[in-house]
Amino acid sequence: METVKPLNIAVMGFENGHCYFLYGALKREPLINVVAVSFAPRNRIIYEKRLGLKAFEGVDIFYDDKEMLDAHPEIEAVVVGGANSDHIAEFRLCAERGLHVISMKAPTYDMDEYDEMIRLQKEHNLVVYIELEMRWKATIRRMKEIIKSGKLGEIETFNAYNFSHNPMWWQHWMDIPEKSYGKRIPVHPNDRIFRGGALTDHPHIFDVVRYLFDSDFDTVYAEAAPNMRDGAETEDMVYIIGKLKNGVVVSLDPSYANREPEQCRIENFYLSKYPRAVQVEMQVNGTKGMLLSDPYGADYVESMGPIEQRYTVGGGMGVALDDQRRLFIRNFIKDIREHTDNAVISLEEHKKTMLAMNAAYDSIYLGKPVKVKY
Repeated sequence: METVKPLNIAVMGFENGHCYFLYGALKREPLINVVAVSFAPRNRIIYEKRLGLKAFEGVDIFYDDKEMLDAHPEIEAVVVGGANSDHIAEFRLCAERGLHVISMKAPTYDMDEYDEMIRLQKEHNLVVYIELEMRWKATIRRMKEIIKSGKLGEIETFNAYNFSHNPMWWQHWMDIPEKSYGKRIPVHPNDRIFRGGALTDHPHIFDVVRYLFDSDFDTVYAEAAPNMRDGAETEDMVYIIGKLKNGVVVSLDPSYANREPEQCRIENFYLSKYPRAVQVEMQVNGTKGMLLSDPYGADYVESMGPIEQRYTVGGGMGVALDDQRRLFIRNFIKDIREHTDNAVISLEEHKKTMLAMNAAYDSIYLGKPVKVKY
């Protein structure tokens, strides 16, 4: 990779919270030249405060996506980082200019838009990577190795939770159904709570299930509890039970179960008060044994003093994933420069996860199990 020409990249929209970490990794990568960023005006203030003013030195700042692309014809690739509802428009802008794409974790929950993205990728021969960070983790890959080795016997069940705070306190669009899910659809008939919350925000564990067991979802049953946050318009507590086509029974909890700011106080890029803002645990149960994993475990916990003064450092969201992000970015560059396609997960592959998540929403609304239609 030493002789590879650096890639000129831009970040479009910069509204998704995961852009915060990906941007930092891009800036630290010598094979990347971050040319420009487009913001919503409010978001620039937020990200300058969280990342620091120096993070944007030498980077042109815009408040309009098209204006940014017109001003910098040297851009070769774009991070599609706006609100979920903006991704299709951002993708179209990239496709008509032949720009390669890193998409945030939920390209769209509208399957017609998803099919258009797949068509545009093929028509314009684009390299498209999807930011699903659990796929990068060595812990997850090791779990798959153990499962495939047969040491656990026949796998019977899998359960996982992906708890986090609700990001709406610093990214309000994530509590606007039209922006997070793309439409205003009630979770239950005649409900005042709408799709677009915790389930929408956590595709990771749905994706990991399919990755670990090389199987798609067959049937899902889901329930949403009353919200514990007053005023939130989208769901924050949800639980899913499902069955894969290979017979493994799974239970998933992607709830916004960690209160903010009472619990999740992130003081800078690396340091957060205990407990962690993001907590993920997984359990695989087989006929010969079981496997427990804490893939987002902190690098270490500073435990001196009373509990309100304890800190976790690193963990799943911050610096602990830097090596994996670097590999993700360098593979993206390699595919562009060598005209190959080695994306860990493609648009077509990820669509199967989106279909399972939409089926879970349908199950909540209908109050019964739903068959996932691929």
